[in-house]
Amino acid sequence: MEHTELSKTALANNLKQLMEKRLIQRVARGEYRLTVDGKDLIDAAATVYRDSARRADERRERLRRRYTTSMIEGKTLSKKTISAKVEYQPCWLSYTGAIAGALKALGVDCDIADVGGRSGYAFMVNVAKGVTCPSGPTALPLETWREIHKGTETLGWTMEHYDYPHSYPAEEGNPTPEEIEVAMELIDIVLKEPHQKDYAINCMANDEDRAVGYICYGPVPMTQGTFDLYWIVVDPQFQRQGVGSRLLRFLEGVVKERKGRMILIDTSSTPEYESTHKFYLRHGFQEVARVPDYYHLGNDRITFCKRLEARG
Repeated sequence: MEHTELSKTALANNLKQLMEKRLIQRVARGEYRLTVDGKDLIDAAATVYRDSARRADERRERLRRRYTTSMIEGKTLSKKTISAKVEYQPCWLSYTGAIAGALKALGVDCDIADVGGRSGYAFMVNVAKGVTCPSGPTALPLETWREIHKGTETLGWTMEHYDYPHSYPAEEGNPTPEEIEVAMELIDIVLKEPHQKDYAINCMANDEDRAVGYICYGPVPMTQGTFDLYWIVVDPQFQRQGVGSRLLRFLEGVVKERKGRMILIDTSSTPEYESTHKFYLRHGFQEVARVPDYYHLGNDRITFCKRLEARG
């Protein structure tokens, strides 16, 4: 009873039910042992738990590799475990809400106003001219983010900044191994976590039921009706046959059905992407933001946006 923390009556009732189910059998006064069925049940439960824990570990490892090792060669993500429960502090700026919640869990007496003021983030987003774009207010240059982090550190904790120094993707039509890995991880997430709502993938097949392309997209967190377009992938044998255009039209229909307002896509400014820019412009997208030197020096991140007409 000391191990179970059950009362004598409760323990007796539980033992009776286990014997009725033939999961245990009594061998002596106060002594019981598992039956074959009981052992099989425990083994099955342990297997399910182990597999569930393994899936969670594998997902954490995928995310760690995506944002650290696979992007920043030789660097790993340092981790600080916060034992207290971290609660996001409600506000319009996700950075200030998340940082304020983490700092409060660490025992720092602060709120979103402290984080917004010390970091300068609220000023940058709402007041500063020439640093942000109204259509993409969080698309800040790398140097600005570093200054924001320095300001945040005045609240008592240091922060490490990681950035992805390569273009994404590196070259149109020729994905790198890292890009292929990220694409496959997104597919794994969609297949293995059917209830998640961050990513959706739709595949297009030809008359012979062969996959000729797919599109990956999802709603932008903390927004109303804004969707990100992550990938349009077309089999090289079927490129320049209208597959990309049909996938894009399909996405617009999905977004409208979900009462979405706009679609955003990020791409590179290098000459290799000129045809990509023309593709989006031809389909009604407009350039709304540009972050200089985002991927690396001389390679800006360009954000294209298409606003969808509301259904009357």
